[in-house]
Amino acid sequence: MSGIISISPDMRSGVVGKYPVGHVVQVSGGQASAGSGTQTASWQVNAPAFTLRSSSNNVMFSISTTACSRSSATAGVMYLTGGGFGATTSGRQVADSLLQGMVSGEREQQNFQAEDTNPGTSATYGMYFNNTSGNAFQFYFVNYLIIEIQT
Repeated sequence: MSGIISISPDMRSGVVGKYPVGHVVQVSGGQASAGSGTQTASWQVNAPAFTLRSSSNNVMFSISTTACSRSSATAGVMYLTGGGFGATTSGRQVADSLLQGMVSGEREQQNFQAEDTNPGTSATYGMYFNNTSGNAFQFYFVNYLIIEIQT
C-alpha cells in the first residue's frame, strides 16, 4: 500500500481526486509511417490517435524527422497539427523555408515541439509539410512523443 493514504482510488500520495499540477499523466511514443518514395505535393503524417484522461489537461507534442531534398529548389513550411493546433496550414507553424538551398540528396534533421493547451479529449497529432516550391522531397524516420500533463 505504498503511497496510498486511503482505500479510495482517488486518494493517492495525499492528493484527492487528481495528480499535482505539472505531473505527467501518460506518455505515448513511436515511429509514424513516413510513406515511401519521393513526394512533390504537400504532405501529412500522423501519430496514432491519443485519448486524454481529462480534457482540461495539456499535451506536449514533439516530433523529429529526417528530410531529404530531391531538387536544389525545394522549399516548404512545416506545421504541427491535431488537437488545438488545427489542421494543415491552420496548424501551428514551426518552420519556414525548410530544405531551401539544399543540394539534391542532402538531408537535414528537424525536431519540433509545442504545448497544446486546448487538446480536447482525443487528438490525432502529426506534422504537415506545405511544399511551397512544388519540387521533390522525401521524409524518413518520423518519430513522435505525446505527453499528457496535469493542469
